[in-house]
Amino acid sequence: GISALSSSNGIGPASAPLIYGLIILIGGFTVGWWFGLLVALALPSAITILASLELISMPPDWSATALYVILLSAYASLTALYTRSLNSALREAAHRADELAAARQALEEINRQLEQRIAERTAALEQALAAQATQAQALAASLAEQQRLNQTINDLSFPIIPVRNDILILPLIGVLSTQRTNALIETVLKRIEQTRARRIFIDVTGVAVIDTLVAQALLQLAAAVRLLGATTTLVGIRPEVAQTLVSLGADFTQVRTAATLQEGLAGVDKVGVS
Repeated sequence: GISALSSSNGIGPASAPLIYGLIILIGGFTVGWWFGLLVALALPSAITILASLELISMPPDWSATALYVILLSAYASLTALYTRSLNSALREAAHRADELAAARQALEEINRQLEQRIAERTAALEQALAAQATQAQALAASLAEQQRLNQTINDLSFPIIPVRNDILILPLIGVLSTQRTNALIETVLKRIEQTRARRIFIDVTGVAVIDTLVAQALLQLAAAVRLLGATTTLVGIRPEVAQTLVSLGADFTQVRTAATLQEGLAGVDKVGVS
């Protein structure tokens, strides 16, 4: 029987249970932890049954053989438990790896969506900036055009007419506001500087009202013109305007006057430029 097979291979009766147990234990490692545990529980019973049936020869010293069996069973049990723990750890690690892969995939999806949103917001911001730049350019062009129109209006509001190289005529029309009077002084002084004129005639026939503000502006203009080496002559002062100027106490003693422009121009050759 099995005993004879063991003896024919040179295996002693004392080592037969150990070899059989190792063969079964290897099978337990190959199949799984549960088989190893089954081996640990069934091995002592199997050896006892085989010995009772005289299928294997037991050594005279049964205690040594029993010790082998107990040690082998304990080793099989520990190995089976370790294998079970290892399998559990491997399954847990695989589960963690799957969760990590899912979390990484979710994070990549979130990053992709975030990048897409950032790209959309960036494109919208660039469009808004481009539109704002276009509006700013249009506004700048509009302001430049407005300044050009204002300059044209000022030039038309104060048309300075050169009569000779040294004589200028400025007809005033309408109501003189603070802004218009400031523009008037600036325009006249620039024109005198450009033309080197020595006399300017200011015709106030078309001025509707001359109040304190207008009177002070005319006096300031005459003083500034005098500093440039030219003289100012007011022409076209109506009687009611003259009465208003007197009632206001405006001092026009330093400003020449003439009833009409013709009279003022006629007196130029006689008096000369002072």
